[in-house]
Amino acid sequence: MFEHRQDPVLTLAPGFSAEIFHRADTLTGLLVGVFGAGSVLAAVTLAGRGLVRRLPATCLVMGAGLCGFGLARSLPFACGSLAVAGFAFLLTNTAATTAVQLEVAPEQRGRVMALWSLCFLGTRPLASLVDGVLASAVGLRGAAVALAVPVIAVGLVLGVRRARLLPGPAATGEAPPSGVAYGA
Repeated sequence: MFEHRQDPVLTLAPGFSAEIFHRADTLTGLLVGVFGAGSVLAAVTLAGRGLVRRLPATCLVMGAGLCGFGLARSLPFACGSLAVAGFAFLLTNTAATTAVQLEVAPEQRGRVMALWSLCFLGTRPLASLVDGVLASAVGLRGAAVALAVPVIAVGLVLGVRRARLLPGPAATGEAPPSGVAYGA
């Protein structure tokens, strides 16, 4: 799910370049590059222990960044929003992958992670098609905001769920003891 939240950037950026910012479609490279730069900044600064407990917050920040991009009236604001979205995207994606690995029994981990990867890679074409159809129906700005809503919703649900549950390995980002499956 989180992997596809980069799709609005990758799929809609050419339209934003030409139709929203009235620039050459080569601006697309800058927009995607700023999103990537935010991801790189996250990789070298915050990726590490305790990330899973921040998953609700990173979802909300990523959604806010995508909404900012969708609603941006100026190129500098759009670039800033994309950098924020890219930063939160990498943290969210890393945290979600880590949470799945921590929650799955060790003997099932390989199978589950193979399915996790297949879902990311196998559904990208469909997600891009949905992005384009939505943009045709409600416009580029509406599509970018609408595509951020699921990420924000997941962040809210995870935040509420986390607040109701006792902290376990997925909440703290710590590995479970060997041979112990949490959440089974």
